[in-house]
Amino acid sequence: MQIAEGTATAGRRRAESGAVPVPREHGAWVILAVPAVLGLASAPVSPDPWLTLLLAAATVLAFLGREAVGRIIRRRSSASDRRWAAACAAGCAAAALPLLAARPALAWVALAVTLLFAGHSLLVAIPARKRLDRSVPGELLGAAALSLGAVAGRVVAGGAWDGAAWVLWLACTLYFAGGVFFVKMLLAGVKLREPVTLADRLRVGRRCLVYHAFLVCAAVALAAIMGSWPAWGLIIAAFAPAIVRAARGVARLSPRLPRLVRVGIGEMLYTFWFAGLLLAAIRAAGHAK
Repeated sequence: MQIAEGTATAGRRRAESGAVPVPREHGAWVILAVPAVLGLASAPVSPDPWLTLLLAAATVLAFLGREAVGRIIRRRSSASDRRWAAACAAGCAAAALPLLAARPALAWVALAVTLLFAGHSLLVAIPARKRLDRSVPGELLGAAALSLGAVAGRVVAGGAWDGAAWVLWLACTLYFAGGVFFVKMLLAGVKLREPVTLADRLRVGRRCLVYHAFLVCAAVALAAIMGSWPAWGLIIAAFAPAIVRAARGVARLSPRLPRLVRVGIGEMLYTFWFAGLLLAAIRAAGHAK
């Protein structure tokens, strides 16, 4: 309780000081950056530096603006948050307009992001004992919206939607959703009592295990879509460590929460592995055509 109160007090002080409304969830920044970089790097042609800069500016400003709007919806904002929301909206529009003029297909990406974040904002607005936007459905909506950066990057570099853009978005959404279930399981494990039985671990880790069993099937389906070796092998290898991580996490689940710094570093390493092999799979599939 004291930690929560201290965090809330620190948040209010930052808002009152006029600080930039930066989201405190470090993982969200990873989900924002990695798909967009994958989209740009996987394109068959080198992306235009000017358009890439505009995409980065529009994306970051929209992300910061969403944080400010979230505080306003939760009625925990200050005049500073309202000013930042207006400034981010104006800056995002200034970057997005020339970008849309050069790549009209981005309008559909912007619409999809807007709809997903509208659903996320609705969860923020609903009164509840626990914040619904930080529930599993809320975080899955956020992961799906942020993963659209892969499509945006692909469109900016290539100028049009294609099958690879959809594969990138779906793969990123599936992968980051697994991280949501894994971290939620670790936090739920704190409520266990010693001695922890196998039945306890399966009960707490049930949703994580079920999702990752589904992820195995989804990885195989994505591999089939890639349709050629070594692309399909790379796709399966990209997801493999995260799937093993989930099974090992259930087997080792205990009331002692692991060091969050170590968990965060581990998630970063898994993400780099996933991103590198997914990029290699997309490129291998392109060369095979």
